[in-house]
Amino acid sequence: MPEDLDVGGIRDRATIVALNAYWKDHKYAYDASGNMVYMGTHYLHNADESDTAWEIKKYTYGTDGITRIEGPLQGSWTNRATLDWG
Repeated sequence: MPEDLDVGGIRDRATIVALNAYWKDHKYAYDASGNMVYMGTHYLHNADESDTAWEIKKYTYGTDGITRIEGPLQGSWTNRATLDWG
């Protein structure tokens, strides 16, 4: 990794590795056009989709690609669409 790597304002490689190791499970949901609409992360490997500790982001698209990223909000993966996306 280059020494000048900056991830979210974090410049320490050990901290970046520790943050990446924290998230053990990732899920993605796509629309009919192949756009990723939801991305979920959980600190447990093979976490149940009904567990309410999922951290979920929602992506909105326009003609030029992603126009908005909301979250993360915490909730279950199975009920991601009903979270308070405002």
